[in-house]
Amino acid sequence: MHWQQHLPGCFGDRDGQFALHAADRKRALQLLACCDTENVPLSAVLDEAERHLGGKHSETVTDSAVFETHIAAQRQRIADLFGGWLED
Repeated sequence: MHWQQHLPGCFGDRDGQFALHAADRKRALQLLACCDTENVPLSAVLDEAERHLGGKHSETVTDSAVFETHIAAQRQRIADLFGGWLED
């Protein structure tokens, strides 16, 4: 499975939080392993996460500033979790 196929399962369906719940964390570890094997840079994971969140939730956003803050927080969470493992 290509690394991008793992990414959506790492986010909570309702809250859109990255690897916050146990099942999402397990999938995030699978994503990390794929990214490591495929030499995917952290920046690519961050960009794909932003595309995913924008595509999945943009229709339900009522406050774009709050949504942008959420995306920034998820990018930071991914960087904190994966930054020590993936090069940029």
